[in-house]
Amino acid sequence: MFMRVITHSGSIRDVAKYFQYSLEIVSRYFNLVLDSFFSLMDESSQVPTASTDALGAINGTHISAIISQDKHERFINHKGQISQNVMLVVEFDGIINFVVAGWGGSTSDMSVLRWSLENISFAVPNVMSTGKYYLVDSGYANTDCFIAPYRTARYHLSNYREPSQRTYEKKEEVYNHQHAQRRNIVERTFGILKKKFRILTEMKQFSFKTQVKIIIICAIIYNFILRNKGIEDLSVTEEPFEMIVSPHEYDEMLPDQSVRSENLIGDKRHGERLRKIITEKL
Repeated sequence: MFMRVITHSGSIRDVAKYFQYSLEIVSRYFNLVLDSFFSLMDESSQVPTASTDALGAINGTHISAIISQDKHERFINHKGQISQNVMLVVEFDGIINFVVAGWGGSTSDMSVLRWSLENISFAVPNVMSTGKYYLVDSGYANTDCFIAPYRTARYHLSNYREPSQRTYEKKEEVYNHQHAQRRNIVERTFGILKKKFRILTEMKQFSFKTQVKIIIICAIIYNFILRNKGIEDLSVTEEPFEMIVSPHEYDEMLPDQSVRSENLIGDKRHGERLRKIITEKL
């Protein structure tokens, strides 16, 4: 019953009718399974084990949300839709390493990242001693912890799809193309999640805390399938898409909480120097 709700985006009423159970029974067991899965959140994550300096990729995506009228302003995204802005940290093998959900669709990706670094357990290994970093898109600041593409050069994979487009005019385009190819793992993960779990694009009338938990649980199930069955069982799509959370009082989160200390984001000057070094090596 639980899986039918999250994979087919069925309402509690739809599922009760399908399985011929009462609304009370379906609701009770849905919430029992929900809480059981949620308790596995810490077990689902892992310490990054990348053999290269890049640990993985980070990005945000918009997940549909059902919100009371008085909170709509915070949740209206750039397309005018009601959504959550959800951040994923994904390793290059596809494993979701970290999830932040609960932010309104009007919140910027950078604000969600800042809040995650300042308020919960997400952290980047000490760059000075490890040289590790995450790949991010141009919506984030380029630092020695989070390496972004050059804004002055072509970036998106669609810009390099045709053989005739793969003639680079400058080194920054070579860097951007390789950056986009590697960072695409997070976009593919968004696509798989949204295709596998229809609830993420067609959220039903649950409490907001339950909606947040559902997003996290979809990521937990995704990781379980990937680790135990492999990528084939996730019906991978090659089309790039765009998409988690630590326990907190979601209703109390406000965008202005996210801008406090720059040192957690990393050093922009060191980031520019590191990006130039990487570019020169290509």
